[in-house]
Amino acid sequence: MAAYDDTPEGEGPGLSLARLIEGKLPLGTAFWTYHVLISTVVVGFGGGVIFGPNAIFLALATLVQLAVTVGVWRSAYRYNGSRLWAILASLFSGVALLVDTWLFFISLIGK
Repeated sequence: MAAYDDTPEGEGPGLSLARLIEGKLPLGTAFWTYHVLISTVVVGFGGGVIFGPNAIFLALATLVQLAVTVGVWRSAYRYNGSRLWAILASLFSGVALLVDTWLFFISLIGK
């Protein structure tokens, strides 16, 4: 996934939630770092194991996934490489958001 550099002067490179949500991170960083590593692995699996499937944790996971999905979609829109990668990244993030939202509502309804 090709990267682009639109970092404003005075702002160093690096990871930031604001840059993610604005779509100012390269698609590879937005997808692999934020969606796969942070949202799925750390929040999803890690938090799910520690806190279990309770409504408060699932609400937090859904909010994190929403922010990540918006960032991935915006980065995909700006992506200059193959449209296939942009579509696949957007699709996977969207499905993950739907799953997190579904699990949150199921936890509210009860078992």
